[in-house]
This record gives sequence, structure tokens and C-alpha cells, in this order.
Amino acid sequence: LFLVHHLIMDKELYGIFAKIIEDYYFCIGDDAFYIAKEILKTITILKHISVEDVPQQYITLNKNTFERVVRELLLVHLYRIEVYRCSSARSQDWELSAKASPGYIREFENILTNCEELQEQSRILAFKITEETGNICKLNVSMVCCDLFHHIFQICDILDNDNLANFKRILAQLRPKECLTVDSSVTLAQMRKNIFAQIAIPVTTLKKSDFNASNVLNDLDMLVKFKKGSHGFCGSLPEMKMSDSILQCFAGLIKYFGLMNDDCFLKQFQIQYFTPEKHLRIEWSAFESLNLFRFGGEKSADNLYGILNHCQTAVGQRLLHEYLKMPLLDKNKIDERLDIVNLFVQNGEIRSILQQELLCRFPDLHRLCRKFVIKRAGLAEVYKVYSAVNCASDVLKVLDKLDTSVIKDNFTEPLLMTLDDFQKFMEMVSMTLDLDYIARTGEYRVKPEFSQFLQDLNNCMQNIDQKMTSYLTKAVKIYGFEHGKSLKLEHSAQWGHVFRVSRKDEKIIRNQKAVELLDMQKGSVRFTDETLKSMNSEMMKAKDSYEEYQKRVVDELVATVATYMDPMKSLAQVVGHLDVMVSFAIASVNAPVQYVRPKILQSGSGILNLIQARHPCLEMQPDVSFIANDLKLAKGEAELIILTGPNMGGKSTYLRQTAMIIIMAQMGCFVPCQEATISILDAVFTRIGASDNQYKGLSTFMTEMVEVSEILELPSENSLIVIDELGRGTSTFDGLGIAWAVAETIATKVRAFCLFASHFYEMTMMASELFTVKNYQALATFSENNLVLLYKIKPGMCDRSYGINVAEMVGFPEIVLKEAWKEAKRLEAHGCGGTDEDGSEQQ
Repeated sequence: LFLVHHLIMDKELYGIFAKIIEDYYFCIGDDAFYIAKEILKTITILKHISVEDVPQQYITLNKNTFERVVRELLLVHLYRIEVYRCSSARSQDWELSAKASPGYIREFENILTNCEELQEQSRILAFKITEETGNICKLNVSMVCCDLFHHIFQICDILDNDNLANFKRILAQLRPKECLTVDSSVTLAQMRKNIFAQIAIPVTTLKKSDFNASNVLNDLDMLVKFKKGSHGFCGSLPEMKMSDSILQCFAGLIKYFGLMNDDCFLKQFQIQYFTPEKHLRIEWSAFESLNLFRFGGEKSADNLYGILNHCQTAVGQRLLHEYLKMPLLDKNKIDERLDIVNLFVQNGEIRSILQQELLCRFPDLHRLCRKFVIKRAGLAEVYKVYSAVNCASDVLKVLDKLDTSVIKDNFTEPLLMTLDDFQKFMEMVSMTLDLDYIARTGEYRVKPEFSQFLQDLNNCMQNIDQKMTSYLTKAVKIYGFEHGKSLKLEHSAQWGHVFRVSRKDEKIIRNQKAVELLDMQKGSVRFTDETLKSMNSEMMKAKDSYEEYQKRVVDELVATVATYMDPMKSLAQVVGHLDVMVSFAIASVNAPVQYVRPKILQSGSGILNLIQARHPCLEMQPDVSFIANDLKLAKGEAELIILTGPNMGGKSTYLRQTAMIIIMAQMGCFVPCQEATISILDAVFTRIGASDNQYKGLSTFMTEMVEVSEILELPSENSLIVIDELGRGTSTFDGLGIAWAVAETIATKVRAFCLFASHFYEMTMMASELFTVKNYQALATFSENNLVLLYKIKPGMCDRSYGINVAEMVGFPEIVLKEAWKEAKRLEAHGCGGTDEDGSEQQ
């Protein structure tokens, strides 16, 4: 009972109990209510029991419902799960059977294999925050990020301020599924709470003893796979000089995952330094405000990832996630990707062959590697690797037609090296697997020639197969079917060999006693009889004997294939990169107006010139004729744009599309413009939208102020800042004062490129005071006293508010509109203007 009560009290842990004998699951208390309401969407399934005279509610789950609940709790709701099993129906001894968290799903991988959410790499991050004495940056943040899927540890030590802004940046780039930390001082604990109140990552606080690093170097020596020629000890490598806090984070991860308790993890990991400064900085809020990824129930065309994702492989989809989270800062690497995309844009036939015929044949190479590592692979997985290598050879032949250095460096030469590594593997599989049998039946087995016993069993099965074919001819006469047309013999995974007839011929066997009807499908009926069942039984015995005898051979083969993990990972990287580049090309040519290659300038060039720029998601919506707009920014000339105009006039779209185009360009993708010249930027900061985070304790205005304070502190001259409608969450004059001060600070001190949309048309006066500030407006006109939005952004300023006009457009009641005009005129006569506290505009 303590166990049940403990689980009910832990709001981040869901306990699910399973009785093996009766094969069902149940959940009790608040956990049961949450699952019923939030996942199963009905509380009528709740039942009631009494535990020590305390009423409790519970639900029962069958296998399919249990799997659905596990998927949603882990991947959507981000909860931890523990499953307890009872050894017998009468026993009350419950034992922990399986556990999982958003970052550690190994024990439920068979349930989660095909989940869309797992197309993004799953990471878990351990961190420790310590106070740094004698330094302006008061805090030191040490991190170790573990990717169990690819067996990679990434380590990072950074200095940070009280807002932990740099830490949030890394969280945004890595996007771990779960974070681990250790008990710390009240002050540091409050800082952590403030950080994770703003982002949706579950945090698990471990005991200090879990972060004990006294033996961690020995553990790492056993977990890490060292390069040939190295000393083989973590402590002896100069590149592995790690701080005490980093070692403590390693200890926490190793203890949490139980890595030392499982031999499959030994000598599998790599340690890498994570360098966030090599990638474009995208703040956490920007991922949602710019619709970079899918959130909630969005369709694929509602987010940039969905627009760009034409990938045919799972490894490509995961790599696209990484490219979108971490665009490049290196001009040479960006241009290299653009060169590749350009080749695939120009060569439609090769692009089509790669996407439609070749890339779609690759299995999920990452999952295959994982199965071999955790020793859950069999002949099917061996054959999939064999097929992938064959497919890689076909890809190589196609790529040879693109005789360019960039294709050779990125694909041709790496593929040649990988295929060379797989040469002995291919010979071994060809000699061991019965490839003809696999192609003919879809079943996997070792070649009969491998031993005399297997040869005898194969001859036996062939004889039985011939008997079945002969019996088919007899059955035609026995049951009175037309020879060679009506009755067919086919193989079923459920029943073995069966007879099949069309629905119209079913009447012939309907009343025959020897017939055993198996199932009725839309156009046919399947049945068997005693003679065929007897032959099936003989066949199954022979197959079982074959399977049992070949098991030793299979185990040795799988163990040998497991030594090819490095070539498999190399192949996955090359195939994933190729898939993403082809996907970029397809997105470019499939757009309503074809994307163009941006001209990339070195960082600091100070030019952002977008001609006829479009929003990549909005232009893909059905029945939308998108109106393109220009943007010209240059250092020392036009650095900050004050954008005014009516609501719904296209201001927010203009801001979003600019930031999205920058991200696309620095990913190495073509952009939705007629022409684009872009200086490499180091960061994109956004303050778009005004939504309460009440469940996190943050109001609209508080959210604005938190984000804007970081915007004023973190950008450099080579950043892009996008601010939409700042100050509407407070009073008119406070809001205008804050908006003015923020814009002026950006223009005079930060000096980053900035798009500043505002409903305060008084902001346009700043352009007359600061020569690098320019006014742009969203155009609108009146036709027969009706407001017409033109969705065109042009230089100039809007000198009036259109709030009531927009209200009229969307059908406000006439009596409300009359009162609004009356009050607006009264306020105007008294010299008032701006907005009230809820953001509605006044004239």
C-alpha cells in the first residue's frame, strides 16, 4: 500500500500495474483520473475500490490501450512511468517490471518504434549550476548530454548570468527530452525553477549521492570506445580534461540510466564537446512563434519542418530536425550545402530517381544499429543491412552522373569507403542467407547448403510443397471446381497453406462437411480440409526443426554483424545528409513560386536584402494568393524598421517570414524570394505574440518583459531582432514608453538589425531623430467607406489607428461600433490615444 500511495503522490510519475496471468493492466488514484480524462477522453470508465477504508478510483487497460497510454504519457505529456507486475493472480507481491522517462525509453522501444515523435533525436541532459566567485558572470553551468540512440556523450562548460540565458540557448539547440540535476542551494533551485517554468522540459532532481564522481573515470573507460592508437583511458587524453562538475554530471547520467548494469553499452559511446557558438542562436520562444516545428495538432504545411520535410528515410528526418535547430555560421559550409541543393534542383531526373526509387528503400539505419547493440537483432535485421548496402551501391551509380567535387566530397567518396568496409560483410551474408528463398517467400533463413541436416530438412519441405501442389489438382475434382481457374493454393502467416476461392464460387463448398471455413474477405473465401491441415502440420514441424538448428548459426552471424556498427553509422550519416539535401531541392521546386539560392555574405558585411520575399508556410495554404514584399537593411543606413499599420494587415507575417528566411538560408536551403542577399547572422531573437502562461505563473506582460530583457542583453551587431506589438499588455503611456525605450536602445546601443512592429503610431517619430531608423507601413485603403487591407509593406508611416475599422470588418455588432466611434472621438478631442491595458486600440 505504501507503493500505491507513493505513486499517487508523485505528480510526475505514473504507476501502472499489470497482472501477467490475466494479461491486463490497471492504474489507481489520481493517475487513473488523469489518464482517463487527458488521454482516453472519458471519465465514465473509472471504477471504484476501497484501500484501507479510503475510496480510490482505478481503470483497467487492455494491451492496445496500455500501449497508447504509454506513448502519450512519455512522448506527449512528458511524464515518467513505472510498471509493476504481479507473479500470480493471487499474489500481492508487486515488483518493478519496467520504467521509462521522456529521455529514457529503452524498455518500451518495441511499443514506440513507429511513433512520429521519435523522428527527433531523443536526448537527456544532466547539468549542475555552481556559483562562480570573482567573475562578472556569476554562474558556471556544466552539462553532459546523452544520446542513447547514437551512443554519444556531449559535454559543455559555460559561464552564465543570473538569467541563465546561455543555458537556455543550449537547451533550445539540443532540445533534450528530460533534464537531470542535483539538489542545490535555495537560490540556485529558484533559478532553475524560473528557467524551466518557461520551457516544456521535465526536470528530475537526483540526490547528491547520485552525482558522486569518485569512480566515474573508471566507468567511462568501460563505456567509451576509443580511437585506434589512443591510450584507452579517459583521464589520459588531453582533449578529455573535464571539470569536477562535468564528471559529476556523468555520474548522474550513468546512475540514472544504469549504464554499467548492461553489457550492451560497454565500449559503445563517443565523447564530444558541444560548441554552441558554431551555430545560429535561436531562442526557445522562437521555435514556436516562428512555427519551425509541429506543435499540437498542426498540419505539415503549418510549420517550416513540415514544408521542408520530403525526406524518405528516418535518418534524414532526424537530421533535418538537427539542421533546423542549429543552422550554420560557417560561410563555406553553407555555400557547400547550397551547391548540393542547386545540383539537385537543376537535375530533375536524378532528383526523382533518388527520392522515388532509391532513398525510400533504406531502412532506419539508426534503429538497426540500436537493435544490434542491445542484442535484439535477428536474420531480418541482417538482411535489412545487406539490402541497405546494395541500395547504397545503386545510389553511388546515380551520383556518379554528377561529376562535381562537392558531390564527391560529401557522398561519392564516403560511400566508396563505406562500401569497402562492408565488402567482407556482403560476402558473408551472401554465403549464409538464403537470398532466393527470402525474395520468394518473405521469410528469413540460413542457406540449406550450410549443413547436411538443413539440406535434408529443405528437401523434406520441398517434397511437402510438391504434395500440396498435387493435392490442389485433386481438390479441384473433389470439390467440383473448374480446373485451373477457381481454386487457388496460397500461403497465410496465420494458417500456413490454405485454399482460396472467389465469393461467387463459395456456394460450391458451402455445405461440404470436409471443408473448414477460415475467413471471408471482400472478394474471396479461404478454407482448408483435413488433408491440407495434415500437410501443413508436417511443414511446420520441418520449419521448426530448421529454425532450431539454424539458431546457433544466426547467433554467430548477428554477433559478427554487430562489429560493423561504425560502417553502419557512417552509412546512416551519408544517406541522411543526401536525403535532406534532396528534400531541400524538392521543397524548392514544389513551392508555388520556386525558391531561389540566396547570396551568402560573410558575417559583419551588414546587408540583408530580400526581394519579393514570401512566408514559406502561408504560401502553401490552399486558396491563398500570397503577396510578396521587399526588405532592405544595411549597416549605417537602415538598421531598425518601425512597422505600423492596421491589425491583420500583414505586419506579423512580414516579421516572421524574415526570420524564417534567415534560418532557411543558414541551413543551406533555398529561400522563398525572387532574390536574396544575406550577411551571416549569429542569432535570431523574437518577441512575437502575447499569450498568458498562467499555469507557469507568468502573465502576458511578465512574459514580454522577461523575453525583452534578454533581447536587450544578448544580441550582437550581427543579430536579428524581431519584436511584434510590444507594450500592449499594460497601460497606454507605460506601453508606449517601454516600446520607445526598447527600440531606441536597440538602435543606439545594440545596433543589431531589428524589425519592430507597433500599434503605437507615435513610434514613427523616432525616424526623425535617428538616421538608422526607418519607417515602413502595412498599406490599407478605403473603398466605399470600407477598409481594404492590401497586405503590401512599403516605406512610410501610418499616422492613424484602424482598430475600429478592423472590428467592423469582422462583424462587430452595430451598437458596439457606434459606441466605439463615439468614445474614440471623445478621447481624441482630449488628446488621448494609444491602447488600454488589454491592448485594444483607441483613437
